[in-house]
Amino acid sequence: MVEKFKFSLIVAGEQAIYIIQAFGATHNTQIELPKLPKEISNLQIPTDKVNVAWALSPHKPYEPFVLFSHGRLVYIFNICTKTLEGCLRGHGEEITSIVVHPHAAHIFCTTSRDLSCRIYDLTRKPQSKPDNLHWLPDKRPSLAGPAHGLDMAMDGKKMIGEGEGIGRCVLVLVGCRSGGHSGAVLGAAFNPFLPVIATCGLDRAIKIWHIPYFSKRSRQRLLREDKPLFSSSMIHKSRVLSVNWLVPSSDILLTHSAPAPMYADPFENSRTYGKDEPGSLVLWTWLSAERFFPAGRDESASQQRILCGFGSVSSP
Repeated sequence: MVEKFKFSLIVAGEQAIYIIQAFGATHNTQIELPKLPKEISNLQIPTDKVNVAWALSPHKPYEPFVLFSHGRLVYIFNICTKTLEGCLRGHGEEITSIVVHPHAAHIFCTTSRDLSCRIYDLTRKPQSKPDNLHWLPDKRPSLAGPAHGLDMAMDGKKMIGEGEGIGRCVLVLVGCRSGGHSGAVLGAAFNPFLPVIATCGLDRAIKIWHIPYFSKRSRQRLLREDKPLFSSSMIHKSRVLSVNWLVPSSDILLTHSAPAPMYADPFENSRTYGKDEPGSLVLWTWLSAERFFPAGRDESASQQRILCGFGSVSSP
């Protein structure tokens, strides 16, 4: 399989995805994307693009998948059979990025303009019906839906599932609430060695979240997290576009931000903008990594249900 696909590239366009063999044009594949409904396409902004990534399920180790987002949906395409293996719904706004775990290629995360991140497992089937918690005082399962990090419930009067084929959302990193993003989430990165994921977004914040799904006693029900282990909006002055962990270290990150609009005269009532301050590229260390995951720890430590983090917020 490695020999067959080692020169394969994925290129995403506005209305199609191309799987290209770098040294041969005979095996190229084109995937035509359906047109979005008018009520959704009218809400798109210029930065809403198709996102793509490679994935691999242990159930089909010799058939790599191409993950791609179109609007608010995630599609799973089998490059060998040239068929769609699955289609998943969940986000309430456009998806901004897709990232796959470096060591568990069946686990991937999508970020969205709905302030949330959703982590999926390709080895599981989509949720066919809601399995939400009871929100007191109501004695029935909540029908709040994905906006609150819950299962999809109703489409009008019709009960709908999470999707078709393969893949299930197993963890939602909820926006706002106690410590989630307050703006669109633009990027994410799994830590290769620790059960954590870093996210960044329009709110200038960088957050590091625990992933309890990797524990052996993880529940089958959808997990929700709204309290990151680390959160700071003091590293950059503008929206953070990307975040990456530097291997082989497990606590060093590289983040970069867009240019920051600056007032021409901060004491002027008109508040007119002058020149933009250049974006920044920052290399920094997460000092609390050993606090939550000490060296020589037992793997069962990741099964701890509650990890209390902290954050720093810049003044308005």
